Amino acid sequence: MFKEASRLKLRFTTTRGMITTEDLWTLPLKSEVQTTLDLDTVARNIDSALNGVQKSFVKTDLNAKEQKEFELNTLRMNIVINIIATKQAEEKEARKAKAKSSENARKRELLKEAIIIEEAKKLVDGKSLKELKKELKELS
Repeated sequence: MFKEASRLKLRFTTTRGMITTEDLWTLPLKSEVQTTLDLDTVARNIDSALNGVQKSFVKTDLNAKEQKEFELNTLRMNIVINIIATKQAEEKEARKAKAKSSENARKRELLKEAIIIEEAKKLVDGKSLKELKKELKELS
């Protein structure tokens, strides 16, 4: 479908003008600010255009121009849906990677603390606090 879009030089009509298929990849999935263009808005606009044309399974019911526009809008919708799915999967993987990284960092910190505790146990070697203070005083 991307091959077909590039051959057709497919453009997407937005409130900000025409954008290319490549431009879709730079849009956020959904924007908190209404004035910002996002993939959800692009998909809703294409869906509205598709629903505005009465879909026919017999091509003769639509004139050639309407049929072509319907086919292009169907292609547009499939592309936007594919990009949305890809970006959502990438975000999910990024969240997993971040969580894994945080967990690994936490484990590294715990390991460092465990090593310190082990070294302290070796240093203490069953000595009482009083004995340790005496040794420290002698070293000073």
